[in-house]
Amino acid sequence: MREHCIGVDTGGTFTDLVALTPAGLVHHKLSSTPAGPYRAVLDGIAETLGEGTLQRGDRIAHGTTVATNAILTGNVARALLVTTLGFEDVLEIARQDRPALYDLEVERPAPLIPGERRLGIAERIGPEGQAELALTPGSEALADLIDQIDSLDPPPEAIAISLLHAYANATHEQIVAEALAERFPGIPITRSSELIPLFREYERSSTVAVNASVQPIMSRYLGALRAGLGAADLVITTSSGGSLSAERAAREPVHTLLSGPAAGVAGALAVARRAGFPNILTFDMGGTSTDVALCDGAIHQTSEGGLEGYPLLVEQIDMHTVGAGGGSLARIDRGGALNVGPQSAGADPGPLAYGRRSPGPAGEGVTVTDANLVLGRLPAAGLLGGTMELDSAASLEGLRALAAAAAAVSGAQTHTPEEIAEGVIQVAVTTMAAALRKISVERGKDPREYVLVAFGGAGAMHAAALGAEIGVDRVLVPREPGLLSAVGTLVAGLRVDRAQTVLGSDAVGDAATLATVWRRLEEEALAGLEEAGVAREECELRRRVDLRYRGQSFELTVDVPVSGEAAPEEDWKATRDRFAAAHLERYGYDRPGIVVELVSLRVEGHGPGAADLDELLPGIDDGGEGEQGFDPGSFPTRAMIWDGTGHEAPQIPRERLLPGQVVTGPLLIQEFSATTVVPPGAGVEVGSWGDLLITLDHQG
Repeated sequence: MREHCIGVDTGGTFTDLVALTPAGLVHHKLSSTPAGPYRAVLDGIAETLGEGTLQRGDRIAHGTTVATNAILTGNVARALLVTTLGFEDVLEIARQDRPALYDLEVERPAPLIPGERRLGIAERIGPEGQAELALTPGSEALADLIDQIDSLDPPPEAIAISLLHAYANATHEQIVAEALAERFPGIPITRSSELIPLFREYERSSTVAVNASVQPIMSRYLGALRAGLGAADLVITTSSGGSLSAERAAREPVHTLLSGPAAGVAGALAVARRAGFPNILTFDMGGTSTDVALCDGAIHQTSEGGLEGYPLLVEQIDMHTVGAGGGSLARIDRGGALNVGPQSAGADPGPLAYGRRSPGPAGEGVTVTDANLVLGRLPAAGLLGGTMELDSAASLEGLRALAAAAAAVSGAQTHTPEEIAEGVIQVAVTTMAAALRKISVERGKDPREYVLVAFGGAGAMHAAALGAEIGVDRVLVPREPGLLSAVGTLVAGLRVDRAQTVLGSDAVGDAATLATVWRRLEEEALAGLEEAGVAREECELRRRVDLRYRGQSFELTVDVPVSGEAAPEEDWKATRDRFAAAHLERYGYDRPGIVVELVSLRVEGHGPGAADLDELLPGIDDGGEGEQGFDPGSFPTRAMIWDGTGHEAPQIPRERLLPGQVVTGPLLIQEFSATTVVPPGAGVEVGSWGDLLITLDHQG
């Protein structure tokens, strides 16, 4: 039996913790330590435990940005790519599509593995798995490859192997991996046929290159955590919204690139379902960035995602990220336009309001947080329940300098600091609205049919303005929204994804062969769950398949029955019908009579989460007072500016709001992890679980 169950989410500015302990439920938040992220995690756990200690069987669920930041900053390990001779430049050639169609100076990201560290070996597997140029242990081709690696200075820290058509026959990759492991012991090796046996040479090579490039970094990080956690179980949130063992995360860190944001989506959907809103837009605004996703009763997945221009074939939540957060920096460009982000002040030095630096002569250092403080949209007492004071004078000085910089541009009109502050907020909101439209309107979804779920340290502060911008009239703010990603690490179940390309297979004629592949994938998924401590009887398996109409270049993924009780013909017909319906929904048409091709088989292995939502965010007892009169005027007020007009907004501690109460803005609702800004005229209803439902159509 576990005594401690702790969820940890590390962001660019804060590290958040939610813990179930023998002493009760504990919420905690502390500044991140970018130079050594594990230090904030271990410090936060120690502060959360108090006098307690971790024991065998306790579980730590962790959403981490270590692998993500390594890719974003370019601080990756020295990796080596081994590929089929003549295909060394696949990462350089990439695809013919343009990321920006009309940009004549578009620049693609440089390959993570440079040309001198991409080595070819004489071998060839055909698309049907046939050996067209054989490779054997001890061959001259292997000896030449080892000699080339020996001559590299400095030597590689990790090795990626991606041979042509290895998804169809892994023999050659296994031979290469065994030879290199013997010659270079201790250097981690990533095999594409083991990590992602899927077709599409460029995307598969990109995925193994990313994995190898962050593997040593993630391994060192998790090793440092392990040393500090002792015997407690450690699981890492994955990009698909589940969790896997720390051991597998160290071997396959490519699965963790969207770890923190994915945990937030999992937590948001759990809270929204409980409140009776299965169809949601998630809005996670932290200190550095904003992540958005759309859920139609379930989390949408994609296997065609990527990060910073590097495509990835692993399963991940279908979300969109923009560089707009509380720490996003504002500046005036040469044309006099106000820009916000994607650069961020980060955790250190942070916004001017943190009091760690002075503004520059042109308003350098002004952030979205500073704008909110000057507009009265942050509590006068500061953050984290008043334990973190804010320097409003520094924020005002910075905005005054930013206004002067704007006025200095020829023809620009003069603005007050408050007007500039509202401009900063509006630019950030516009950026975030574009992100929401990308995952809704651009995919045929009307955002007005969804509830916007706001969380993250800054989400509840901007949710009302964002909802008004995109036409959403209902916003749900969970309790402790700044800690929801940490909650998500615990409620998200364990998950292992396995896949195999079977392009060219006949779903009916090759049913027996495909059944063998299904069983192998299921066994691999079960083994991964067992590694994370899940008993087989607790595991659930889900089969999915990638299909396309003949002649198409890309696929759609649909569910298929796990059991083979029906005849292959009946199973295949039902699966084709699901594909046609999915194609109709996505593209607006289907193609009856056109052959449907089987492309890849997928298996999802699911295990239980570490804790229940009701344990982490339990219901509130209103003491029979929830629907009685509530006087916001009895609380101290804060001068708030909204749309250029000043208001006196009551500052209400969230714990004073009970289920059934209804209040009207303007309001500042304060709690430990976040501040909820309710604009003038908007209504707020407190749900039975303490969630806030903001209704924006009450605005005048």
